[in-house]
Amino acid sequence: MLNYQAIRPFVFKMNPETAHSIVEFMTKVAPKIPMLLPFLSCKNCIKDSILSQEIDGMAFYNPIGLAAGFDKNATMVESLCALGFSHLELGAVTPLAQSGNDKPRLWRHIQEESIQNAMGFNNEGVSAVNARLKKLFPFAIPLGVNIGKNKITPQEEAIKDYLSLARNFTQTSDYLSINISSPNTPNLRDLQNSIFVQELLG
Repeated sequence: MLNYQAIRPFVFKMNPETAHSIVEFMTKVAPKIPMLLPFLSCKNCIKDSILSQEIDGMAFYNPIGLAAGFDKNATMVESLCALGFSHLELGAVTPLAQSGNDKPRLWRHIQEESIQNAMGFNNEGVSAVNARLKKLFPFAIPLGVNIGKNKITPQEEAIKDYLSLARNFTQTSDYLSINISSPNTPNLRDLQNSIFVQELLG
């Protein structure tokens, strides 16, 4: 198997978004390679009763999950599961497909060992993502979906986007996370008020 430290210098010579696209391609191909995912699962998936817990009817075999933002369109679920995550959060997904913010929009901060993104909810939209999830759900580990409003949706109609997404993913996700905190969608954080949140959760 490839050692990450050995290939990291080559990866870091690429644009970070290009590197992500290559990883996405590899994870889509991986399930087609015989015995690769079972091998990775045996290597990466650690099961110990001291790590497992049940939350709201969902079984998590360890406390480490993958946050939203990496697999925006539910194209990498099978391969990511084999890397040892106990749950995956997909998205953010918007009702309509959107291209996101202009490039460049993803930067490495090598010294801080971190990444900064201003992607802007680039995704293929609820129909495309839901179609993929229908082929997978129920899955071996909990699948969550992070939902957000489209950039073009007026603030006064934002709740319609969230309600539409919630209804669409009712049968194809284990939980939803409501994204009203991204700084990369104009005015999204204005929705962080008690009136909007109470109306949405109600």
